[in-house]
Amino acid sequence: MKVATADPGFNTGIAFWKDWGEVIPSRTTVLRAPEEGSDVERMKALFEAYSVTMLAMNPDLVYIENSGYWDSSARSRRSLGSGALTKLTLIVGGLVALSLPNVRLINPIDWKGTLKKDILIARIRIATDGLEYRDHEREAVGLGLSVRKWL
Repeated sequence: MKVATADPGFNTGIAFWKDWGEVIPSRTTVLRAPEEGSDVERMKALFEAYSVTMLAMNPDLVYIENSGYWDSSARSRRSLGSGALTKLTLIVGGLVALSLPNVRLINPIDWKGTLKKDILIARIRIATDGLEYRDHEREAVGLGLSVRKWL
């Protein structure tokens, strides 16, 4: 089975496995929205890039990290106050719509729990024989590993 995982945002990380039984993804990439333009224009460009990427990968299933708000998180409260959480939620919705019908949303707490970033990075390195991934790619890889209980 071919599976893709996505860490959404204006820089969306994608990991793709041609063989879901493999630990190391066949391909990883970061889709970057343009820095210039309105949020809607930036999202449109991101969604176009995502569509092209998914068409090329042709996954049987896509896992996307969901957005969410946690009262106990100062970072989450800042994101809500600044509007960043709303933008992320819109991006998640767009990616889900473009991935239908075979898409699953995964809440961050369900795949990485409360792991600190350095611990998450270390676990991904261990699972992938020391491979390094860029920001956002790394989270997409981690999501894919976690779904299979390999993180």
